[in-house]
Amino acid sequence: MARYQHNDDEFDGMLASLVSAFDVTERKLAEEKVQLLAVTDPLTGLGNYRRLAEALDAEVKRTGRSGRPFAVLLLDLDQ
Repeated sequence: MARYQHNDDEFDGMLASLVSAFDVTERKLAEEKVQLLAVTDPLTGLGNYRRLAEALDAEVKRTGRSGRPFAVLLLDLDQ
């Protein structure tokens, strides 16, 4: 992914253009990875507590709108 910046200006009385181009691919990929790590366990890839809280909040709001019940099943896999 590239980001371009274009400016028209005058230089010594003549019209001049300055074009800057930056490849932000690596930065975008790093940002996506950080966002994924914020809601998943890096070892298993499973959702972490933050992801659970987000999902539960969304389900509670959906239940409030639709009136349909939902259930939660929690398993402790460490034991």
